[in-house]
Amino acid sequence: MRDPELRDRLRAALSETTQRLGAAGLASPSVDARALIARAARTERPLVMLDELPADFSARLEELTTRREQREPLQLILGRAPFRRLMLAVRPGVFIPGPRPSSRSTCCASTAPVT
Repeated sequence: MRDPELRDRLRAALSETTQRLGAAGLASPSVDARALIARAARTERPLVMLDELPADFSARLEELTTRREQREPLQLILGRAPFRRLMLAVRPGVFIPGPRPSSRSTCCASTAPVT
C-alpha cells in the first residue's frame, strides 16, 4: 500500500465499521469489519497489499455493514464459511457450519471405530 490516502481511507473504514458493529452488539466487531472491508474491496489478499479500491467500495461497504448490523450471519454476507480445512459456499437456506459442528465431526471422526 503505497498511497497514504488509500491507507487513511482503509483505516477510517475499519474504525467506523468496527464502531458500528460494536454498537450493534456483535461479539467480534473488528474481525467482522475486516472481513466486510475485504469483501467490499473485492480482495482475498491482505488489505495492506492493496494499491487501489474499487469505485463502488464505499457503497458496497455500507450495504454489507448494514446487513451485518441487522445480525445477518457473516457467512451469508460473504457467501462462504470455513469448515475444518475447507471453505464452503453458503447461501440463504443452507446450514452454516460453525466451530461446534466442526469440532464434533473431528471428535467423532477420531473416535469412530476403523472397519
